[in-house]
Amino acid sequence: MKHNASYPEAADHFDISNQGTIWQWKHQYDLHGVDGFADRRKRVTTMSEKKKATSAEENKELKKRLEYLEAENAYLKKLKAVMDRTEKKPKR
Repeated sequence: MKHNASYPEAADHFDISNQGTIWQWKHQYDLHGVDGFADRRKRVTTMSEKKKATSAEENKELKKRLEYLEAENAYLKKLKAVMDRTEKKPKR
């Protein structure tokens, strides 16, 4: 723009094989200014980041399940004890 170069001239000067790329960049700049060049793609997470997030969530779920199963186990033990007492009582 500063040197009034055409799209093909600018592409040749900057060794860009497709002059349409220059047009797209100018169009983005005209529409959004410098912010039009910001990378809006989602950041790709690495396997270790996925694993950390998954294991943190998994630990939370496992703790919740463990608490539930412990409570269920305690209830069933009490129920069995009550049932054993009622069966052992002599009938009158």
